[in-house]
Amino acid sequence: MAIGRSWMPKTHKSFKIVKSSKLRFRFKIFALTGLILAFLVIAAYFSYDPASNFYGNVFKSIITKDKVIALTFDDGPNGETTLKVLDILKQEDVKATFFVVGDNVKFYPAIAKKIATDGNEIENHSTHHAHSLQFETEYAIYKDLTETNQIIYAHTGQMPRFYRPPFGFRSPWAFGAARAAKLITVTWNDLTQDYSAKSDSVIVSYIEKFARPGGVIVLHDGSGAKHGVDHPNMLKALPQIIENLKAKGYKFVTVSELYDRSYAK
Repeated sequence: MAIGRSWMPKTHKSFKIVKSSKLRFRFKIFALTGLILAFLVIAAYFSYDPASNFYGNVFKSIITKDKVIALTFDDGPNGETTLKVLDILKQEDVKATFFVVGDNVKFYPAIAKKIATDGNEIENHSTHHAHSLQFETEYAIYKDLTETNQIIYAHTGQMPRFYRPPFGFRSPWAFGAARAAKLITVTWNDLTQDYSAKSDSVIVSYIEKFARPGGVIVLHDGSGAKHGVDHPNMLKALPQIIENLKAKGYKFVTVSELYDRSYAK
């Protein structure tokens, strides 16, 4: 009996040690998983936040008392939608900056040329508008950007100075690629989902809410590398945005003009 009593507690103690070790191991796994997830969330936040300079410097707006503001369009050219945008800009005597997709320029070369001949600015928005671009190697991104530059130059005679990443997503190596391609990375301070807004009034109110001197507005005349996409609410909103901001004393400038103003002596 004595032998049995001495043996039982020893086994029970060993069981407790094993159980405690398993709990500690599971806790470490959960803690490590939590840290990894937290890191991914933070990394994603800094990649998408248009104001973040965490991975590299971005041009998003300037600090000025002068009521100047840049109107920009992403994802074009896009058939009739882009042509209607150009008509509105001409009627309002406003020049804008178009961040175009290389594939779209090749599909609508005459419209790309018209953007330039109307006096607007054409900049780089990647060749294919792929979300995966920022996960490519630095060299692959560089090739994409330089290809887009050459496409734009061949069809419009303008060589881009600026690059707006698809979806605004930036990675550390993408900044290196942009610098190697001699492009300045641009985001914004005033963006609404105009491509999916339920009404023109939603677009107008949101844009005006965040408009400020030195700001950069983003609208969309296209939708990635798709063709013939309609944006009726944006087209209804555009004249209202321009006229309302003009009434508040704003002057519309291109991204180049805004950028150069920020470094003027």
